[in-house]
Amino acid sequence: MNIGPSRRSPVLFGLIVFAVVCAILVIALSIGFAVHFLRAGPGPSINEAQASATIEVGEAPWGVAVDTATHTVYVTNKDSDTVSVIDGATRTVTATIGVGDNPRGLAIDPATHSVYVANSQSNSVSVIDGASLTVVATVAVGDRPFGVAVDSAEQSVYVTNYLGNSVSVIDTKRVAVEATIQVGTNPSEVVVDTTTHTAYVINVEDWTISVIDTTNNHAAEDIYVGGSPHGVAVDPATQTIYVGVRKISDGEEDTFVLPIDAENRTSTTVVSLDGDPVRTALDSDNHVLYATVADPDRLVVIDPRTRAVTDIFKVGDFPGGIAVDPETRTVYVANFTNGTISVVIR
Repeated sequence: MNIGPSRRSPVLFGLIVFAVVCAILVIALSIGFAVHFLRAGPGPSINEAQASATIEVGEAPWGVAVDTATHTVYVTNKDSDTVSVIDGATRTVTATIGVGDNPRGLAIDPATHSVYVANSQSNSVSVIDGASLTVVATVAVGDRPFGVAVDSAEQSVYVTNYLGNSVSVIDTKRVAVEATIQVGTNPSEVVVDTTTHTAYVINVEDWTISVIDTTNNHAAEDIYVGGSPHGVAVDPATQTIYVGVRKISDGEEDTFVLPIDAENRTSTTVVSLDGDPVRTALDSDNHVLYATVADPDRLVVIDPRTRAVTDIFKVGDFPGGIAVDPETRTVYVANFTNGTISVVIR
């Protein structure tokens, strides 16, 4: 009698192996999808809304600022070497002003309605009179000026010099540089808390924030943020600094907004972002924090009290600069690639 293996055994064995392999694949795929959503999922479902309007400006708009007294919006156009002036009521461009080469950041002095524009290739700051909409002065600053902020009470303008690793301080009465302050490597954005007369400067390469006392232009010890900072805002009411951070560790990217207690320089939580942070802006009157993110191109709305994302708006390609008009609850976002401004009303 033949007691060797049946001719059907190899077939049966093959079917069993096939079934086991399929089961392993199903389990592996399930785990893979779970890991993907744990890492990349945007969290609670939030409906994305479209911007209320779009305004065409110059080429490669970069910075945005609003004169809240006149509801006038100013936009730097990096590749056009101009500033577009927008009537916030009609949402139309009313003037285009020629400035220096490659204008980036800008800021408005609410006391005089003067506009200060950093010209990164000219190593200068253009001063625009808000009444006549003409350039009335040009001030030489450091190497590759980038961000601008104003302390109106101290009659000072703070300009970051990206390649100079410094901040130029302009006396608005004399319209001249009165001091140069050394900060970290590649300082980009700057914001001023006018209640404490403190300027906060983000240093891209050092992963730090430089803290400057604007009453004496003295720089204190830097604050470490744990990643490359992009965009900074401050809430004078709560003494909280908000900085967008992009961190890459072991090949994994983490992007978030980091709230920092300005008094003790600590943070206990982060607000996760789906996309790379570009800029931040705060509407302190209405208690709303905004952040532009790239890939995907969105305006993210954050409640600074709960530190949770509450709304997301679709804007143009590569959104950057943000400015807020608190009275009209209107947000203006510069879309670098499109040459447009997205208008979001909340």
